[in-house]
Amino acid sequence: MTQRTVADRLREEYSLLSPDIKRVLHQLQTDVAHLLLELTLALKHHERVHIEARAKECESAIDALRRREEARQFDEDTPEKYTLTRLPDLAALRVLVFPKPRLAEVHAIVRSKYADWTPDPVETGTPPKWRAWKYYGYCSASPRVHVEIQVVPMLTGLFWQVEHDAFYKPRDPVLRGAANKPIVREHTEAVYDAFEALEAILEQELERNAEQNPE
Repeated sequence: MTQRTVADRLREEYSLLSPDIKRVLHQLQTDVAHLLLELTLALKHHERVHIEARAKECESAIDALRRREEARQFDEDTPEKYTLTRLPDLAALRVLVFPKPRLAEVHAIVRSKYADWTPDPVETGTPPKWRAWKYYGYCSASPRVHVEIQVVPMLTGLFWQVEHDAFYKPRDPVLRGAANKPIVREHTEAVYDAFEALEAILEQELERNAEQNPE
């Protein structure tokens, strides 16, 4: 009889954790939507707050654990030391906010509810530039599944979706690892900077219009 591999054991664990992941995401999305209800009802025509919930797929979760190992290989002699419950983002909620001036307000509301969660801000570039708030912890729906909350500028979050499919999880093997190439990182940072500049110009135009056309 063929011995089960670490990956086989983790696939079984993922199956057992799936109900917990669903409960956690349902609770968290409901709680955060309720927290932000008053703010979202007061949004102006051009402003947006969008909440996305996602569960990390099984193979993606296994790969995330594998990448933490030396040579990116599991030690098949000690399968008991591996568990998906170590991952901080097995379940995740992303709050996309537009425009950027609303971001700090949304973050303050969400963070007040999850003040004891571990912060892990997203920074990129050299020198590092702040890109998004991120923190992780547990909610009452499950003591086993870590949940991650991200509060992200909407333009950046939408770009992450494209970047993830194109560079991090591409179907074309030629693109695998492309995100780590200096030329790609350089242009990616330029995209982030362009988003920030665009939002700054938008806010200037809105303020100028408000001054010229007071209610």
